[in-house]
Amino acid sequence: YLGRTDQQVKIRGHRVELGEVEAAFAAHPAVRFVAAVAQPDPQVDGAHRLAAYLVLDGADLAEVAAEVGAALPDFLRPTHYAQVDGIPLTVNGKADTKALPEAKPLGALTTAGERAPESETETTVCELFAEALDLDDDEVSAVSDFTALGGHSMLAVRLTGLLRREYGPVITIRDLFTLRTPEAIARHLDDHS
Repeated sequence: YLGRTDQQVKIRGHRVELGEVEAAFAAHPAVRFVAAVAQPDPQVDGAHRLAAYLVLDGADLAEVAAEVGAALPDFLRPTHYAQVDGIPLTVNGKADTKALPEAKPLGALTTAGERAPESETETTVCELFAEALDLDDDEVSAVSDFTALGGHSMLAVRLTGLLRREYGPVITIRDLFTLRTPEAIARHLDDHS
């Protein structure tokens, strides 16, 4: 592992070196500064999620995240992002992570408002996505991707449970990862209920 052990964190069972994530983003020409942070995951007790705070030179956050993320293994890819004007520093010159704004899932930053739900089932599925992923309703559109919204296997169990409580046992975790969007899941539910 690179660097000091105090920069190592466990993300979904993998040991992650925050400096490795920062180095991958810092290599992108549009990134002026980056801070990778392990944040407590409010949906999963004791778990952490990876967030990246980026200072960019006029580039689109989603494009930079996609380009850098494509070269990283899944467990090193941040699920939450924030584009900031600058990274606040402590008196020791390190990133002051407590002073950073809340990072959001990339999908909530890029697909919110893209397409509103068009049916009652789509509306309910969007609301259940928001509940399971601890997002505001307006951060989920009918075409929002589950994993881009920060979804992972533990949250898939939660969302599948919510969907089954509402619609019965017509959807599996595998279906959730195959269908991925409220639009496709609603179509599946309408076809199978």
